[in-house]
Amino acid sequence: MKATPGLQGRAVPRTEVAVAVPKDVSPSLPEPESVAVLEVSDRLDVVVVGTVWHPKPERRSAQLKLDDRADLVEAREGDVIEGYLIREITPSSVVISRGEVIVTHRVGR
Repeated sequence: MKATPGLQGRAVPRTEVAVAVPKDVSPSLPEPESVAVLEVSDRLDVVVVGTVWHPKPERRSAQLKLDDRADLVEAREGDVIEGYLIREITPSSVVISRGEVIVTHRVGR
């Protein structure tokens, strides 16, 4: 610790702070190789009824209607529901994958 001249000639301790910043920030879910990305909301049998978005991914959720179920399913990022991987939840959509196909489903579609 070094001293820096302070008021009235007294030495005031100076604290040095080092902050480590990660150089490579990768998403929590790995990207599959050779993926077909579709922007069609009716390719998978899922309707997004609504989403709850939060800056922290673990607090995001989506309400989904699956064709073969009468009730709504609540899903979170990383969940696998009947073979569907919930990749990302945004305020207006849910990115879902099954196999090598990734589809963005908009709310209400």
